[in-house]
Amino acid sequence: MTGDRVTRSSMSMTFALVDLNRRTENLLAVGTVASTDDAGQGLRLRLSGRLTGTVQYPGLVRRNFTAWFPMREGAQVLAACPSGDPNNAVIVQTLYTSGIARPASDSNTDIVKWNDGAEVSYNSGSGVMTLKAARIKIIGDVEIEGNLIATGSIIDSGGNTNHHSH
Repeated sequence: MTGDRVTRSSMSMTFALVDLNRRTENLLAVGTVASTDDAGQGLRLRLSGRLTGTVQYPGLVRRNFTAWFPMREGAQVLAACPSGDPNNAVIVQTLYTSGIARPASDSNTDIVKWNDGAEVSYNSGSGVMTLKAARIKIIGDVEIEGNLIATGSIIDSGGNTNHHSH
């Protein structure tokens, strides 16, 4: 009877250690975004070859603003899994890969680049901010302290400014 108790106790202890080891190994995991649901703001990850349930999109929420950055399928992520359960995964960070490279390599340049080629960049070494897009629309007043240099036409609601007099 005593030996039987020891065996059951040992088995229980072994199971507990195996389970603790599994949970510890799953606390942090590198994986990829398997699918996205932008409308529902949920996504599924592939971690260690397994597909998670729906997890929340990572958010950028601050006191004075919120930002929405839809996730890209195939993006590599670092996920934290509370209690070692991948179905509770929270994306901690996205990672660049050879398939999804960083948009700049200059350490002075901060850049946001979209799939269609539009970008906003700022070079802290030169102090130059660049906005690149097929069209930029500003709603509201614009005030310029300094020169306005244009290589194309400047059009107002009355027509081309090259054809008016003062």
